[in-house]
Amino acid sequence: HLINPEINVIPAFYPLERTHKIIKEDELQTVLNNLCRCLHALSIQAKCEGISSTIALLTPENIEMNLYFWEIGSKDNICVELQRRRGDSIIFHRYAKCILQSATKNFTMNQIKKFCPHPNKKFSRNLLQTKNSVTNNEESILRHLESASNLIESDGIDVKLLGMESLAILTDPSKTKLDVAIHVSRAVIHGNF
Repeated sequence: HLINPEINVIPAFYPLERTHKIIKEDELQTVLNNLCRCLHALSIQAKCEGISSTIALLTPENIEMNLYFWEIGSKDNICVELQRRRGDSIIFHRYAKCILQSATKNFTMNQIKKFCPHPNKKFSRNLLQTKNSVTNNEESILRHLESASNLIESDGIDVKLLGMESLAILTDPSKTKLDVAIHVSRAVIHGNF
């Protein structure tokens, strides 16, 4: 559990990040408990240096961020602020939204179950798990493979790059259906479809 962090008065002319939430001081212990549960559920490492108003966070994607607690205006209001230090800004904002949602008094763990830092991977996992994921439309696969092959055999460097990217997508099971990736990979490795 997070121990009661030291809460400093926000400095004058401090540029407050957009990723912040203002809470009441009497909700602080509940918010700290919710933050602990949220960080644990998201597998985020938290490092506190003694009693400090700064908590260093590290996500599984190696996104480093700092969690600050500031006293705003009267002593009744506390600002919970997240700042990204290093890593992907898009994924940081997805984490920040979830973490700041947990900084409320009426937070539930059901909100975390919906969280996925990579929605495209979640979508592709759902595609792989569907019963109808096996496609028997080999003509469509062959047409896309021929299109990538024609692009690779072209003269222009940009067109060749586009062909290689198309082939990479066709062989990546996280970006296409599993059976398509297997068929195209076999065609590339063995030379036959």
